[in-house]
Amino acid sequence: MRYISWLNKHLEELLLGLSMLSFVFIMGLQVFMRYVMNNSLAWPEELSRYIFIWFTFIGVSYAVKNNSHLRVDIILNYLPKKLARFFELVGDIFFFAFSIVVLIAGINVFNTFLGTMQTSPSLSIPLAVVYLSVPVGFAFTMVRLIQNNIKRFKGIEVEREETTL
Repeated sequence: MRYISWLNKHLEELLLGLSMLSFVFIMGLQVFMRYVMNNSLAWPEELSRYIFIWFTFIGVSYAVKNNSHLRVDIILNYLPKKLARFFELVGDIFFFAFSIVVLIAGINVFNTFLGTMQTSPSLSIPLAVVYLSVPVGFAFTMVRLIQNNIKRFKGIEVEREETTL
């Protein structure tokens, strides 16, 4: 049970950290090979692109978990607390519906690529693995939306992570 609780809190962070670490390592290797060894590798750019795609869709879930996804909330700041919670719920319902649409479309694309067994040019990995990032990312997003709304209904404030530019 302790491991499940830890994964619930840190799954996206773990996946994002590992993907960023591997992304930096792979691109560093490519720079070293190209400028020091004068021999460029064919696969690092392709692999880093696929890692970045996974990073992006897992990042959507992470943003929802931390309530730091893009939203226009200036109106919510001026509304009474109960009315603001209602509008947050409505927004989350629309986001959840959008996530369902993207999840279904992602599964369809994944199944199409799984059926064709098309592979990537340099790495020869099935492209279905790359396209699996969409349904996985949005499934995680849907879980996080449900968790946030359960917290809201229990009266637990879902903290927003403030960002400044």
